[in-house]
Amino acid sequence: MMLTDYEDIFMMIKPKRTLDSVFLNDSVYSPCMELLDEIAHTDVLRAKGMEPRNKLLMVGTPGNGKTTLAEALAGELGYFLYIVRYDSIMSDDIGKSAEQLGKVFEAVKGKRCALFFDEFDTIGKSRNDQHDNSEFKRLVSSLLVQIDHLPTDVLVMAATNLESALDNAAWRRFQIKVVLDKPQREDLERWFKAYEEKHSFSFGVDVETLAEAVYGRSYSDAEELGQSIYRQMIIHPDISPVDITNRQIRFHKHQKNIF
Repeated sequence: MMLTDYEDIFMMIKPKRTLDSVFLNDSVYSPCMELLDEIAHTDVLRAKGMEPRNKLLMVGTPGNGKTTLAEALAGELGYFLYIVRYDSIMSDDIGKSAEQLGKVFEAVKGKRCALFFDEFDTIGKSRNDQHDNSEFKRLVSSLLVQIDHLPTDVLVMAATNLESALDNAAWRRFQIKVVLDKPQREDLERWFKAYEEKHSFSFGVDVETLAEAVYGRSYSDAEELGQSIYRQMIIHPDISPVDITNRQIRFHKHQKNIF
């Protein structure tokens, strides 16, 4: 069957991003590049009886690029990205959940694609959790076995912001683990500068001011601020960029204080 026949359990994305569009520190960038390099040289490795690594776990707070990185890695490989839909898999009927989970792995076997489990702790949680029954523990065990038996032509990626909730065996299944931390000031400065260059405009203030406005929060907050400023500049070309930017910074800080 075609992967499109499983659209009830996947959200399919044709990636538009590549790694050069993602802001990563070296502790994340380097292992990701090694992963891509190994997959690109699969035939060379297999000739020596080796397989490329194909399992990546991303850890970090929401909004700092886990899903974006998954899309970028799939994009680098020219793979479709299939994001698992828990709303169609997980239910009170553990047997039904196991059946749906089996469809996930059945669908991707024999395909060159990227499989992404966001909020992996939802399904890969610790089997030591006293609140879960034996049926759920068997579901976790089944998940891990099926991950083990996926061919290396499938890039398996998972993301969590609750790494302590993951089953130890689930943690060990992933050969590469990266942590996507909240951005530092210099990271945010680099992000705002790149945003200016991408859209060929100027915020009208130095990037240090913008970085300070969102420091302590996530890349998604930086993107929200950058986009709100750019939208207003498009709509109101008669207003000074400095005035628009400062107004949006004030609004952003007010929103941050409320929430």
